[in-house]
Amino acid sequence: MESTISYQVVKLDDHSQNDILNSLNIALNGFHSNSNEHVLKIVIFLDPKLENSSFKKSIIQSIHSCFQDAVPAVTIIYQKPLDAYLTLEITQVKSDISQIRFKQWKGINYAIYTNSLASYYYFGCVHSVYENDAEHSASKVFDKIHKMLLHENLDWEHVVRQWNYIENITGFANDTQNYQAFNEARYSAWKSYKWQNGYPAATGIGAGAGGIAIDLIAVKEMNNSSVISLPISNPIQIDAHKYSTNEIVCSESEPEKKHTPKFERAKALQFDNFHSIYISGTAAILGEKSEAIHSSSKQIEITIENIEKLISNENLIKAGLSKLSKGNLQLLRIYIKQTKDLETIKKRINQAYPNIPAIYTQADICRDNLLVEVEGVYHI
Repeated sequence: MESTISYQVVKLDDHSQNDILNSLNIALNGFHSNSNEHVLKIVIFLDPKLENSSFKKSIIQSIHSCFQDAVPAVTIIYQKPLDAYLTLEITQVKSDISQIRFKQWKGINYAIYTNSLASYYYFGCVHSVYENDAEHSASKVFDKIHKMLLHENLDWEHVVRQWNYIENITGFANDTQNYQAFNEARYSAWKSYKWQNGYPAATGIGAGAGGIAIDLIAVKEMNNSSVISLPISNPIQIDAHKYSTNEIVCSESEPEKKHTPKFERAKALQFDNFHSIYISGTAAILGEKSEAIHSSSKQIEITIENIEKLISNENLIKAGLSKLSKGNLQLLRIYIKQTKDLETIKKRINQAYPNIPAIYTQADICRDNLLVEVEGVYHI
């Protein structure tokens, strides 16, 4: 069952990089030596200044040395952790090792977990540095991912969760905003699909380096499986893929490039008696308008309200889910534009969601006037 999947956050902040690497090796060996749980994916949050450092290379070497022929999906995100020097997000599954396969395709590590209902594909990051512009780079990434999906007899409509990391997300190149250029590439890659079960849940967030980077989770149901994939809308937000052109940053030279962001506010996987909900990146947007544009304290309140409305049983039943009980958040990521807002936002998150593994990083949000964005995983 999907409920066997869990998450841990590891934060390392020793006195030196060597100390951190030693602590990292101890942590990795602890995960690897646990015969009851197996690591499917590791996400590393790293200061962009360390993009080309020997420290980064040592982290990758540590992962490969530890896991050897069972290397999980690995993603490095160039966002500075705000409450540690190095932060890791670990996705693991409580399962017999025979249900898990670790594979690699053209340098991309990924893990496949299969149970009686479905196969879950955790893909590591695919990236492309900026060449001509963000649209060109994003198109290369989408093309490579599509080939990787086809290699596993999957297609885009199997993707349930996607993360899109965009260097200088609100910056411009050739008269086009980088985020909008990414949206154009996504539209081109996906326009031939029907998306009968809705788009993936997604986050489009800034990064300090790395060009365009995407990682994702895909799910393929077994024949005659009872697994249902459902898009979840928010009653107080317009679906992002239905935004008006008023909220699209169009290019003056190419005004026809005004396609909306193709993602759902959340995506639910419904099993017989269990539900897993991927909460997309959520910010202080009501309807389609940014709110409280000068106040991080007000924005985090609106963001929490949006999340609560989104995952309320009333809203989930409206979306088509059934057999609901009280749910629990499993994991949070909190992206903060200005480091000075960390304590205000962290205090409020701890009040609203105590004892939930949470990651805090510095990142630009997809709109210049947004100061914080929150995503998560919710189990019922």
